Amino acid sequence: MSSNSSNSSNSSNISNSSNSQSKTNIRGKTTKQGQNQQTQQTQNQSAKQTQNQTSNKQTQPTKQNIPSLFTSTAKDVVTDNAALAITEKLGEIREKTGNYNIIIEHYYLLLGLSLAIVLLIIIYFFSSSFRVSRCISRMSIIQSYQMLLSLDYSTVGHLQIGDYYVASAYNVCHCGYQMFDYTSEKILIANLQSGVRYLEFNIFNSEFGANAFPVVSNGYQVGEWKMMATDTPLETCFQVIAANAFTIKQGSTGVQNPDDPLFIGLKLNTNSNLATLNLIAALITKFFTSRLLNAAYSYQNSDTIAQIKMTDLTGRIVFFASDGFQGSGLEEIINYCWDNYDNNPKHALRHYYYGDLQVNGFNTTELINFNRKGLSIVTPHKEGDFFTSNYDSTVAMNLGCQFVGMNFNYIDINMDSYITNFKNNSLVLKPDSLRGDADTVPMTTIPFMGTTPTVT
Repeated sequence: MSSNSSNSSNSSNISNSSNSQSKTNIRGKTTKQGQNQQTQQTQNQSAKQTQNQTSNKQTQPTKQNIPSLFTSTAKDVVTDNAALAITEKLGEIREKTGNYNIIIEHYYLLLGLSLAIVLLIIIYFFSSSFRVSRCISRMSIIQSYQMLLSLDYSTVGHLQIGDYYVASAYNVCHCGYQMFDYTSEKILIANLQSGVRYLEFNIFNSEFGANAFPVVSNGYQVGEWKMMATDTPLETCFQVIAANAFTIKQGSTGVQNPDDPLFIGLKLNTNSNLATLNLIAALITKFFTSRLLNAAYSYQNSDTIAQIKMTDLTGRIVFFASDGFQGSGLEEIINYCWDNYDNNPKHALRHYYYGDLQVNGFNTTELINFNRKGLSIVTPHKEGDFFTSNYDSTVAMNLGCQFVGMNFNYIDINMDSYITNFKNNSLVLKPDSLRGDADTVPMTTIPFMGTTPTVT
């Protein structure tokens, strides 16, 4: 009985428990269904709101919603067009950049070529060939103006050389500046053909020592500084003189007045180098033996060069020199020395820089009297001058100086006046008041400068 009752009570408990679980499950399902329905309703409402918002936006045609009107294909087309436009733009930029680079490359190329051309022009204008040619061209103007003839020695042969002005040139191988320029034997020929009959050279050693030979240059005697771009061997100069100075002009050689005497001045900057001095003597003997004055007019014996008659000088060469050749072979050849007066005061030859004649207190009367019996040389430059210039030659001529040196390669108003005096002859008679013994020159008239005197 007790087991039945306990069984029945257990059954009733199980039954009650099952019923309560069933009810609980039903309520849970009902609750879930309600929640699902609520969620669905909420989603539906949200979708409707989204649709309403989208439809509202579509009804407003603004710039922001215009792309939404296009399909995906249209959008791709727009993107492709934009990319193409950008590509074309980049292509244009590349093309312009490429052209710019080409321009830059060409610019540097053109700049380099321009600089090279300018450099070549500068080199040409400062080259020996150009400057020498230009110098000769200038001197041809003088030659075209002149109507040179040798003196008529049958008429004036009894006159003395001291009574004449002689067409004279300084640094006769120079083509331009007194320093840092060129020398050439071509300039020497041009001087001879311009009527020059006194040629002054600056002589230097080619090098130090016993192997030196004489060259024509310019610079400083102390230290033997040669300041020219090129030097010309003295042998070349003597060869040119021998071939042209006493030969009638034919084409590019010879001169118009081959019978006139020639005077050569050697300014020796050799520091008594015996090798050079003896070589100068040998060169003079080699080229001019037949044209030298006899031994009576050598350096050791002569003191009357200024009184030599013109007939004795026809076709001859007279050599003057500065000091420093004593004890060499030149001592038997040089006719007059313009230095070292105390050693040989009878040598009546002086050498002036033209500025010396214009110094306050200069004794002009003494020089005029000296030039009646002696000879004077005047030059346009002194040692150290750089620029080439000429001076008023009438100052020296009015003092009776016979050899008034000029730069024939530099034409200015002073050169124009000078060359007018020597238009017809390279030797022009001085005025009577400046000559030695007036009674030895019987003249019907005093000649005008540049004309041949009339002598009875």
